[in-house]
Amino acid sequence: MTPSLFRVGLCSVLLGLSLSGCKTAADSASAASEGPTETVRPVAALQLYPNFAEIKSRVQLLGGQYVLHGEADPYLLTGTAALEGVNVLSQTMTGGEGWLNSLEGQEMTLYVNGAPKTVTLIRARDLLVKDWNGKYRRIKADQLAFNRPPPIAGQSSSQTLTFQADGGPTATLSYLTRGLGWSPRYTLSLQGNAATLTALADIRNPSDQTYDIKQTELISGDVNIYGAVAQTANAELAVPSMPTTSSVGRTGTPIIPLGELRGLHRFKLDHPFSLAARSTTSLPFLTPKITPERLNTIQTYFSTNADSGVARRSYRLKADAYLPAGQVLIRDEGRVVGQQNLPETAAGDPVVLELGNDPELSYTRTVQTVQRDPTGATFKVTYILKNAKATPARVRVSESLDQFAGRVMKLTGDAVRDDNAATFAAELPAGGSLSRGFTVDARIRSQN
Repeated sequence: MTPSLFRVGLCSVLLGLSLSGCKTAADSASAASEGPTETVRPVAALQLYPNFAEIKSRVQLLGGQYVLHGEADPYLLTGTAALEGVNVLSQTMTGGEGWLNSLEGQEMTLYVNGAPKTVTLIRARDLLVKDWNGKYRRIKADQLAFNRPPPIAGQSSSQTLTFQADGGPTATLSYLTRGLGWSPRYTLSLQGNAATLTALADIRNPSDQTYDIKQTELISGDVNIYGAVAQTANAELAVPSMPTTSSVGRTGTPIIPLGELRGLHRFKLDHPFSLAARSTTSLPFLTPKITPERLNTIQTYFSTNADSGVARRSYRLKADAYLPAGQVLIRDEGRVVGQQNLPETAAGDPVVLELGNDPELSYTRTVQTVQRDPTGATFKVTYILKNAKATPARVRVSESLDQFAGRVMKLTGDAVRDDNAATFAAELPAGGSLSRGFTVDARIRSQN
């Protein structure tokens, strides 16, 4: 016989659900004919970070005990689950069995060179079967056939966490998960001298659960989390796959800034919403005022060797608000000109987005050693900039002087010092060229 697929349910009692909603081993047979279903998970509070999330749900204790099964969230990070609002006496984590373990001792279909054979599953852990000749052999998972799709984590073993606590009868369960996350997605549009920067907040849910969320916060910034996914037997769970569907919020759901907290920035949704299974929900996010500039950039590093190359098509912008890190699509005069990663940027700070090479804007760089002695040296750097276009072009050159870090530097000529770089801008005439240069004097600091 060919075994049927049973559901892996959330065998934990959420507030408002009765014990009849908890899947037990005795329910497997009745569930065998139903196939997998999506679960809807009520969530009291959700805090979304770029690469993980914290979920908080109201749960019910039974006899001072609460059991969290790994199937509740395959992406749960080990060591992050906690019960709030009660006095926790102990936590015990035990290894569980995967879905395939429930089929041990049963006959199933094995395909060998395309032909179906009947075998008996002896041990799911290493896929040991007893074949049609009474011999034992290990097989590959993709050789087995099921009459219904098995769960994603069918062969992996899950963890079960049992809490013993005083208080209740309800508490707040919180834990971190890699299964949810968010990121902003920007569009920079330029039309003549006008420009706009808009953003959507992409909220990702690759799991098979739909979340009904009362309160949602989006948090951006540099937060390091090192926890491992609890279901370690299935390596695919460590990096959630991209959701298969996507939707854009049509109600203009506002996302409200809550301000800064220790270098992190917080935003909240102003009302409850539902996050569908295997989906990305995109909501209107930021529309800051910006000051843009079209330019071409040349970035080099100081060296005594001659150099040549081409400029890169770039856009420089300043925003009047903090911008979380995210991907930005750039359109100029209604055409897509490139895509780039926008770094996390403070309000008022300039950011340059480089998109690609422009072979019609080129440079030749030469260096002359003017003077050298035991205390340091003086160098003259010269750039010849050429414009093969039929229109004028603006070029911004930045040459890193990190080689002279820790020395006393003096910069003269056409460049100015910007942090630890010599920078200058030039307007190149159509079909023309020009020369720009600077002198850098670097000396060892006096010990007096």
